[in-house]
Amino acid sequence: MKIRTTASFDRDYAGLPEAVRRQADKQLVRLVQDGLHPSLRLKKMKDYAGIWEIRVNDGYRITLHMEGEVWTLRRIGRTMC
Repeated sequence: MKIRTTASFDRDYAGLPEAVRRQADKQLVRLVQDGLHPSLRLKKMKDYAGIWEIRVNDGYRITLHMEGEVWTLRRIGRTMC
């Protein structure tokens, strides 16, 4: 599996608090090692064809697009609750 990022993801990531960046890094390692790890809570987003999300923590999510063996990280940010 390959992971790549979009410019939007890179900008979002750079603006995160350091603690959230560390948590995101940990979750991305889990994604590579075991995409079905329970803490990721991987799920398909409603109304967005081909877009999935994983949890970083209770307040942050990463959206991604999966195509074959390439997962593109699209955005990272706070949830809209």
